[in-house]
Formats: sequence, structure tokens, C-alpha cells
Amino acid sequence: MRAYFLTPRARDGLLGIVEFVEERFGAPVADRILGEIEAAFELLASHPDLGHRREDLTADERLR
Repeated sequence: MRAYFLTPRARDGLLGIVEFVEERFGAPVADRILGEIEAAFELLASHPDLGHRREDLTADERLR
């Protein structure tokens, strides 16, 4: 597995999502969602060319 790193802003956003889901649907659902998101991050880190590019979503060259 390749490593991936979240920026502080991305980590805060992820925690906000998890907190929202936990408040609305409970801890078990929030834990499941977090696990699914982390699995997606790991998959993309291992296979960075998976999917297709969306250059319309960012003008930041560092993210391409």
C-alpha cells in the first residue's frame, strides 16, 4: 500500500463529515462511512491512474 497524506484542511473536512454523519445517523454508520472513505483513499494511493482526470475541478497544477 502506498502512503497518502491529507492536508489539515482536508482532514478537518473529513472529520466534519464524520461528525455530521454521527450526529444524524449514529456512531456505527459514521464508522462505516469513515472506513469506506479511507478505503477509497488507499485504493487511489495504490492506483493513482484509476478513474479519469477532472481538470475542470481544479486550476492548481500541483493537484494534476
